[in-house]
Amino acid sequence: FSEDPGQFASQILIENNYIYNVGQGFIGTDTTELKGGINAVHDITLRNNVIRKTSGVGLNIGVDYFTLVNNSIIDTTDYGIEFSSRIIDGRVDLVHHALISNNIVYGCNSNKIGWRGIYYPFSNQREGSQIDYNMYYPNFSPWPSQPPEFDLHSNFGSDPKFLNYNSGDFHLTSESTAAIDAGVDLSSTGYSADKDGVPRPQGSAWDIGAYEYVNGSAVNPPNSVCGNNIT
Repeated sequence: FSEDPGQFASQILIENNYIYNVGQGFIGTDTTELKGGINAVHDITLRNNVIRKTSGVGLNIGVDYFTLVNNSIIDTTDYGIEFSSRIIDGRVDLVHHALISNNIVYGCNSNKIGWRGIYYPFSNQREGSQIDYNMYYPNFSPWPSQPPEFDLHSNFGSDPKFLNYNSGDFHLTSESTAAIDAGVDLSSTGYSADKDGVPRPQGSAWDIGAYEYVNGSAVNPPNSVCGNNIT
């Protein structure tokens, strides 16, 4: 999504996808406000997606009112989540009012020294944003330094214990104790099921990631995937 002349994007929902072997899972930019124009790109939601194996960042967020909830972001070459920092006439683009919660960010920034799951927004981009109740594995050195108001209830360094990481099955198991019942209730944002359509929550609270753990029941296999496609 971008702010090409005459192009607008808002109120867009992207959900329940298995995105595999792409350059970036999502990239969105909008500098129209800094140029004195209207807010052309805003209110984009990604939920219940698996984004796996990107050659760049998992998601590059450069739009305001962006919602990223209950996704599993796996094995990105660069940051799992990055807030863009375009500068026009000395002003940073307005990436404000973001909601980033209940996401698993796993094995990201593999081409750099040290693991970095998220590149936090700058101080003048944080207005109205909520970033919390996420999982980051392995533990990583936040860059820039973790803002004190973000990720206060997030988990840094616990393995989510996927059902079959090697085959790309990122359902949770009974051993996924760090992710099960560790999320925040997001039903107020308009959904209450996981990628398979399983109602949330199955336990005392929402699980983190694209899949809700179903105790004692068989889970559906992940969607079939082909390289460089979204299915």
